[in-house]
Amino acid sequence: MVDEAASADTEAAKKYRAERKALLLLDNAPSHPINLNDLLNNIKVEYLPKNTTALLQLMDQGVMASFKAYFLCRTFRQLIAAIDGEEQLSLRDFWKQFNITNAKNNIADSWDEVKNTTMNDVWKNIWPECIQDFQGFPQVQTLNEAQQEIIALANGAGLEDVDQDGVVELLE
Repeated sequence: MVDEAASADTEAAKKYRAERKALLLLDNAPSHPINLNDLLNNIKVEYLPKNTTALLQLMDQGVMASFKAYFLCRTFRQLIAAIDGEEQLSLRDFWKQFNITNAKNNIADSWDEVKNTTMNDVWKNIWPECIQDFQGFPQVQTLNEAQQEIIALANGAGLEDVDQDGVVELLE
């Protein structure tokens, strides 16, 4: 009895998957195989035109730069705290003790700092119905303000060569 039910579920699942159709959009990275359309009948693969990925992929339109700026600010704050704090670590010693767990925690905390307004700015031109109105909330740090904080923190940590152009290039 159990085998019959499992068999029926399997047949239903196969039928459901066979009837479902999907469109998979990929960028034009040379690492993507060109014959993906030959693998399954119900999945159509299309490749984005050359030099359009950054224009079409939403995360490339400010979200990643904001995230990276928050990550750098957080990391530089930790660096300065280690250099100026009780431990009085050197720059080299700080980086020696900075590990994957530190980076993972900074990534999670930095992603939490990416504001809904940043996401709204990305989506408003493509799918305006999905954005939320956040008027009346306090003004958030702009990307330019985050860049200035990164420069100040880096300079405060003894990295005098860090300037606006270098930070902009790094975030891009």
